[in-house]
Formats: sequence, structure tokens, C-alpha cells
Amino acid sequence: MTTAAVLTATAHDFRPVADEILVGGSRRRGAGPAFAVTDPSTGQTLQIVHQATAADVDDAVAAGRAAAADPAWRGMLPHERARYLHRIADAIDENTTRLAVLQSYNTGKTVTETTALVGSAAGTFRYFAAVLETADDALTTPRGSPV
Repeated sequence: MTTAAVLTATAHDFRPVADEILVGGSRRRGAGPAFAVTDPSTGQTLQIVHQATAADVDDAVAAGRAAAADPAWRGMLPHERARYLHRIADAIDENTTRLAVLQSYNTGKTVTETTALVGSAAGTFRYFAAVLETADDALTTPRGSPV
């Protein structure tokens, strides 16, 4: 599908994203002031959202530290963590068109470029999943002469 066809097919169906931030597994509205998200190519207001505050960020950092210290995550084997990263990559891939169109509206970039960026994001999660799947905390012992 061409960039114009994607925009035409989805422009009339633009669905705003939730006015929420995710902190410690819970969604809530940012405590900061509201601001308009505009399409830079038209100046049209796409949505009003609330900014996160320094206190929101502090809450997110505290939640992250608590999650890192939780034995359920801390003790998880690398290949188990990799499964989560693969699931995130799969979810990104399943929503490529929507994510690319939203990013195009938000940045003014072409859908072709934002589609590539969405694919790159999924690829990054897969890369780090592969790192976890091949991670080893010890060197492999020699298995004899390499010759």
C-alpha cells in the first residue's frame, strides 16, 4: 500500500491514544498541564494530553527500582526474559500501520519512514532478546585442538 493510500485509509479513522502514562503497571493521567499534540504538516490539533511532572517521573523510577529488586524478575532466567521481549516485538509488528500513522501525524514524517522506524523498534526488542538467549556468564571450556 502506498503512503498516500495508508494515510487516506486511516486519516478518517484517526483514534486518539489514551491520555495516560504508565507507572508501575498502572495507567494514570500525567499530573502536569494539558498540551495540544498537533500534526506539523497541517497545524491541526490531534489530541490534548497531560504532561508528566517530575513527581510522575520519580514515581516511575521508584516503581522501576522496586521491579528490579523483585525476586520474580530478578531471579528470572535470561531466556525467560527474552520471551517478554519477543512478545513486545510481536505486538509492535501487529500494530505497525497504526503506530506508523500515529507517528507520521505526530512528527510530519512520511508513513514510509515511520513504518521503517516502527520496524526498527521491533527489531531492537528482538536483538536484545537474542542477546539474552545467548548470554552466558562463563567462558566455554576448550573442546580440544582447533586444528
